[in-house]
Amino acid sequence: MVSTLGVVTGIAIGSESKWIVLLAAFVVIFVESLSMAAGSYLSAKSETEALHAEIEEEKRQIREHHAEEMEEWRDFYRERGLDEDDIAKIEDHYKHNEDLLLEDMMHKELGITTRFLRNPGENAFFMLVSYFVGGLATVASYFVLPLSWALPVSIVLTFVLLFVVGFAKGKFVNVSPWKSGLEMLLISLAAAGVGFLVGKAFGAIIPQELL
Repeated sequence: MVSTLGVVTGIAIGSESKWIVLLAAFVVIFVESLSMAAGSYLSAKSETEALHAEIEEEKRQIREHHAEEMEEWRDFYRERGLDEDDIAKIEDHYKHNEDLLLEDMMHKELGITTRFLRNPGENAFFMLVSYFVGGLATVASYFVLPLSWALPVSIVLTFVLLFVVGFAKGKFVNVSPWKSGLEMLLISLAAAGVGFLVGKAFGAIIPQELL
């Protein structure tokens, strides 16, 4: 929504043409949604591959150096204040179960849990859909209103939606929803302001007959 609003606002101010705005908006939405989805896929895939490599290395260490890994496992629990008797009580559950030991070592040594192993395809799909829907919401007013009305309605609607998203995010992560919504709104306002200024500048420089 922020990037689309910045582009749409700048082009609307600079060109004063509803159809140029719609054309630019669709190009931005399609290209950016695909590129963001591809970037999200590659990023998640690279991260997942790196984590799997660490896990495979830990598996090898457990398999080839089991005694050393068990001593390292004991050290983790000693550092957390357990005495030798407490450690001995739970050790039997781990030393003969490599999967359980691997899971514990992933968490304590590598700082990895299975929640970190993201699905790249799901990430890409969510990014594609959310970017596309958010972009369309930003330009919706240009389909039904003249440019003079569509521009302010687009800005107001986008800011309202962004505040709602920020508010919902605050609720979800248990921080102040009003602060979260206002933060997202102010950042978006700054981005749209840059688009407005760039559009004004180029609109003043480029002859109107070329637009």
